[in-house]
Amino acid sequence: MAYDRDEFIRLLTDYYNFCSRVFWDVPVAQAPAGGWPSINQETLAKLKRSDTVIDLLRNMPYIDYPGDSEHGYVREPLIMDNTYTVEYRREHIQKLIREGNIEGVAAPYTGQGAAIPPSSCAVIAVSRGRNGYHIILDTTDGYIYWGDPNGQHDEPWPELNSTLKQFEGDESNEWRQYGFNVYEPADFFALCKERFRELSWIGRQEDEMSVQRQGMGWEYESEPDSWSDSGDHISHNKLARKMKKAGWPGDGEGRGWDRAKFDMLLRGEYCLLCSEGFETSDDNEFAWLGYYQPLQLEQGSSELPKPRLYQPSVRVNIPRTHAACWTVVVCVLEHRGQSIDREWLSRFCRYLKHLTSSLPTMRHVSEPIFPQEGLFHIRDSDAESFAALHVEGNVGGQRKIGLPLPVDIIHLIYGLLDYGDRDSLQYATGVSPSPALWLERGRMYRDFKDSEYMTGMRTTHNLVGHIQRAFWNIHHHPDEFQHAVNYKLLWENVEKVFSYM
Repeated sequence: MAYDRDEFIRLLTDYYNFCSRVFWDVPVAQAPAGGWPSINQETLAKLKRSDTVIDLLRNMPYIDYPGDSEHGYVREPLIMDNTYTVEYRREHIQKLIREGNIEGVAAPYTGQGAAIPPSSCAVIAVSRGRNGYHIILDTTDGYIYWGDPNGQHDEPWPELNSTLKQFEGDESNEWRQYGFNVYEPADFFALCKERFRELSWIGRQEDEMSVQRQGMGWEYESEPDSWSDSGDHISHNKLARKMKKAGWPGDGEGRGWDRAKFDMLLRGEYCLLCSEGFETSDDNEFAWLGYYQPLQLEQGSSELPKPRLYQPSVRVNIPRTHAACWTVVVCVLEHRGQSIDREWLSRFCRYLKHLTSSLPTMRHVSEPIFPQEGLFHIRDSDAESFAALHVEGNVGGQRKIGLPLPVDIIHLIYGLLDYGDRDSLQYATGVSPSPALWLERGRMYRDFKDSEYMTGMRTTHNLVGHIQRAFWNIHHHPDEFQHAVNYKLLWENVEKVFSYM
């Protein structure tokens, strides 16, 4: 293909902006009219680059990365695993080049003492050891040569690698034969973005990435938990789950996800049950985010009939949840007839920390409270659709309730009935009673049985209708009943942790 300077600069700028949105915290600087004045044949003379290459380097975008360049205390940003951009604008890079220190700075390490590749090639990024990559653009053919210093690339063999045969026996181009894949620039940058999207590459900050190379056989959600130390919150799989919790991949171009939330998850400043952060807010609706419950018993309280946890505080550095989320745990415990002691709390914290990255995240930031005003009332616009679901009829020889209830709720209702009514409900639903499930499932829907919303609802007919209306509203209008939706999700998260204990 023909080399196109402007198209390559456009693609490189687009990729740099992508990285900036995903994991860099530095701006991408565009070349001024006429190019960067400090980049010319004189300042880069030791590189022995062609005028075409110098023209490219002079007009490329670069990264305004902070640091003490006078003393070399600068780490250029990573654009992939252990692969740093070559910042030709910076004085300390130009000084190294003038002194002949080129390999690992503006050319790959070869140990041959000569700057490679040929003068028609522009080195865009290099590895400073053997664990990264080299990215080189050849202005003769317009292709990108993506190299692995270990001599065997982990990426699949692209079709353009067939072009490498033309360099066999050419000593000046022998470097291309060792671990280099060949790509058109558009395909190369698209592939790099895809590695981020699929979470094989995860950037934590400008100079830190976690990478699962293609030869390692890793795929998101397929890695067994045993691969990760339960106390290691930065294993690749746990990082991937944190990215997902923060809404990755968003729109696929680094937008539409919550990077601030990902950073918060990395710092551990979040509730282990719901994954929302501990944040103060002037908004009364979200003020609950500022209060958390340390998961540790007060000193001396273990001898009391009912041990106490520490009072919510922002100064205790131990596992914690939101105070509101902890009330759901307490509710589940009460329904199970269990109590808190030091041994139980220790086991709960251990399993919670291990499972938190795989627990579903709340969709809303509303406080998890159940019930909620209006939850049990069908709106006028839904009345006809809701009523249509309650037409009784014979299905398969048995009468069915129009709006099917989850089996666990049917078993819950069985627990409220006498012997004769149990036969009637079994006939109507086709579900046999299971006393074991009466005690273990569906209890969160009875948590509000003594509230004003449940007054007079202890009969089977009224209870069924009440629960059906709640299910209808949560399913069809979740954004209007965020408290109840969050409460349900948290209850299920707690049950999941308990199932492992």
